[in-house]
Formats: sequence, structure tokens, C-alpha cells
Amino acid sequence: VLLLSGSELDCSRYHILAVDPWLEIKSYQKNIRVKLNNKTIRFRDDIFAFLENLMDRFSYAALTPELPIESGFFGYLSYDLKDQIEELPNTCMDTGLPDLYLVAPSAVITHDKLLKKTVLTIPDLTWNDSHDITVPEKIKEKLLSRLDAPFEKSVFSIDQSGFESSFTKAEYVHAVKKIIQYLKAGDIYQANFSQRFESAFSGDSYALFLDLFKRNPASFFSYINAGDHTIVSTSPERFLKQNNNRVETRPIKGTIARSKDPVLD
Repeated sequence: VLLLSGSELDCSRYHILAVDPWLEIKSYQKNIRVKLNNKTIRFRDDIFAFLENLMDRFSYAALTPELPIESGFFGYLSYDLKDQIEELPNTCMDTGLPDLYLVAPSAVITHDKLLKKTVLTIPDLTWNDSHDITVPEKIKEKLLSRLDAPFEKSVFSIDQSGFESSFTKAEYVHAVKKIIQYLKAGDIYQANFSQRFESAFSGDSYALFLDLFKRNPASFFSYINAGDHTIVSTSPERFLKQNNNRVETRPIKGTIARSKDPVLD
């Protein structure tokens, strides 16, 4: 998992690379697959209950307190996880991709753009207080040897016919009219109306990621190599950040200016 931060905003301070996961979790509905080192376990469970139990079972020692993160889970939680919380209509085509993909890396590289400093952290992980998961010296030696290898730029291409929408024009107009009816009836006050665009792709998805970042270096870019699929995310907003007992959100839509008056704010 690679997190890149473009621009000079205060929320764009760090680049973070998480590598060589010792634990991988994929879930689809209630089907969960856990890969622990080279062993794979499949079972059915509530994914949120499973993650809560998992967090209770392993801990790590903080090595560099000033870093934003140095261990834990990296990956994504999809919108489709809503189906594990409440029953809502399913209005999109199922891609068959996991609802959740998380990895626990054995090493994290963080680059501080402000201080122009790069730090390698190897989490001191303990499973159930019984044995260590990682061997720091071996991981460090392996990682540093790979950093010496030259970077070879790859290429990618997208189908010349372009992107195809999940809507026809008539279906799109019909859906917008329904939203307007809901608004007028007072059933809703806002609708997040989205469509999926698809195109054939070949080449290196990481090259696509770097190309997009070069064109629009926003604050929150992420690249996730999930094995059988890849996420290239250029979302420029922060959903939630928790630091001790302080929670911050930076949405880019549906917001108004903050007030200097704390009561009004």
C-alpha cells in the first residue's frame, strides 16, 4: 500500500509506503479469508466483530511517536460493507471484489516532506503475548537490498474507445427525475448519484497511478496492490483522522466555512 500526498497543504505532509504484509484479510459479505504468513484460513463471521477480536489479540510497541503511523492495518473498506450493518436496496452491479481488504505490513517507510526526512520502521509485533511475528533485522536487510535496485518505468494503455458508463442517457435522465421527485416530496435532502465508467486496460497499473499523481498531485492518493485486483485512488479528501481523543474530518463537498465564534461553530 502506497499513500502519496501532493500539494503543500498541512494535511499533505507525509508519503507512506507499507510493504511485505505478514497478515492479509479479505472479506466478501460474511465470507472472510485470512492469510497469516503462508497459511490461509477461510470462515464465515461478522467482519466487524472479527476485526475487533483481532485488534484485541495483537499489540505492538511504539517506536517513533512523532510519526503519523508505523503499524496497524492498511487497505480499504468499501461502501458495500453497509450490507453488514443495515438492510438497504442494492442499486449497483456486483463486481465480485472484496468488501474489505486489509494488510498488516512488516515494514513501513514514511517520508516527512516538511522535515525532508525518511524513516524506516519495523513494528515490534507480538501475537497474543506469546511470540514475535516479525524478525526486524531480516526484514531490514531484505528491504534495503531491494531499494538498491534501479527503478524501471513501465507503461500502460487504456482502450481507444474510451470509457463506457453504467447508464444509457435515457436511464440517467430517468434517475435524475426520480431524485428530483424524492427531493420535492421531502423524502431526501441530498442524493449521491454516481455512475461507473469501465474501459479495457493493459500494462502497469502503478504507472497509471504515478501518471495521475503527476497530473494532479492532490493530498490523498493511494495505491493498493491486493493481488488479484488493484486500487488506484485519487480521492482528494480526508474522511476521518483520529489522534488520541481528537477526530478530524475534511470533506470537500456539502460544507460551509468555519466560524471564529465557538458557539456558532
